[in-house]
Amino acid sequence: MDILDAIGETPIVDLSSLAGAGRVSLLGKWEGVSPGGGIKDRPARRLVTEAERMGLLRPRGVIIEATSGNFGISLAMIGAVRGYRVIIVVDPKVSPSHRRVMEAYGAEIIEVTEPDASGGYFWTRLETANRLAQEIPASFRPDQHFSLMNAAAHFRETGPEILRQLCGQLDYLVVAVSTAGQLRGLGSYMRVHSPGTRVVGVDAVGSGVFGGERHPYLQSGIGLAWPPSNLDVAVVDLMYKVEDSDSFATCRHLARKAGILAGSSSGSVTFVGLHLAQTLPAHQRILCVLSDSGERYLDTLYDAKWAAERGLDCSLSISELRDRALGLKPVPRSDVERAIADNLHTVAPHAPASTAALNSAALLEISACRP
Repeated sequence: MDILDAIGETPIVDLSSLAGAGRVSLLGKWEGVSPGGGIKDRPARRLVTEAERMGLLRPRGVIIEATSGNFGISLAMIGAVRGYRVIIVVDPKVSPSHRRVMEAYGAEIIEVTEPDASGGYFWTRLETANRLAQEIPASFRPDQHFSLMNAAAHFRETGPEILRQLCGQLDYLVVAVSTAGQLRGLGSYMRVHSPGTRVVGVDAVGSGVFGGERHPYLQSGIGLAWPPSNLDVAVVDLMYKVEDSDSFATCRHLARKAGILAGSSSGSVTFVGLHLAQTLPAHQRILCVLSDSGERYLDTLYDAKWAAERGLDCSLSISELRDRALGLKPVPRSDVERAIADNLHTVAPHAPASTAALNSAALLEISACRP
C-alpha cells in the first residue's frame, strides 16, 4: 500500500450548523482530507493509471500538464510515488502556496508570461504544454480540460462511493464546475443509479461555463472562460452562479461553525446548499461536494486585508448569509445551451493523440457501467 491507496472514501459531514434549525439535512462530502488535499486526486490517479494500462505512459516517463491549481499538485504527488518526472506549466496567477507544494513534491515549474488573444493565459499554457510533450521523449499529457476520463473517474469511483455512504438516500447533489469532470461524471452516475437525485451545478459569477457576461473573478478551482467539452447539461437539473463575496463569506462560516477549512469552490457550493435548504420541502437530503482544503488560501480568501483591498465584504453574519442565499436565482437553461452552441471547445490546438485514445476508453467505460 502507498499513499495513493488513501485516495477516496472521504467522509460525509454534517453542515446543519450553517443551515440552522430546519426541516432538511445539509451535508458535505469533505475531499480536503485526500492525500493531495482535494478531489483532483481522483481524476489525476485515474488518468495516470489508464495511461499506464494503455501504454501511453511508461516507466520513468514524463508527465506534462498545464494547470495552476490542485490538479498539478495531484500529478506532482503521483509522479513522486510512481517515479515519473513531472512538468507543470503555470501562469503568473498561480498562487505561491500551490507552486511551493508542487515543487515540494519534486515537480518542475515552467511559467508562461505571454497572454493569449483573450488577454488571459489559458491557451498559452496549453500550447506550451503541448509543444513540450512533442519535444520531450516518453512524455504524457493528461490534458484534463479536454479529457473525458476526468468524468469517468467520478462516474466509476466517486458516484458509487456517495450512494453507498448515504445508503442510496440523496435528493440533491451540489457540485462546482470548472473542467466539468465532476459534474458530468456524478450527474451521469446519478441519472443511471439514482434517477430521483437532482444534480445542481455551481459556477462563479464572471465565468463563462454557464454563459452570461464574462469578467475577472477571484474564486479558485471553479469556472472557465468557456463551456468545456465535459459539460453535459442533460445530466444537470439546476445551475447557479455565485459571487466572490458570498463564496468567501461562506468559507469563513464553514471554518467557524463547522470546523471545515475549505477552498472557495466549497464556499460556492455550500452557499447554493443554503439556498436549497431554505426553499425545499421537508425531509430533503442535500449533499455539497467540498472539493479542497483551505490551507492554500490563507493568504487570500481567509485574509481580511486581502479581501478588503479587493472591495469584498466577507463579514456577513450567518443570518445575513442565509438571506442572501435565499434570494439566489438559477441560471436559465437557455443561456447555458446558447453558450455551449457558441463557445464549446472540444480540443486544444495541437492536442496530443493520447487525449482521443483516453476519451474513447472513457466513453466505453461509462457505457459499460450502465445497467
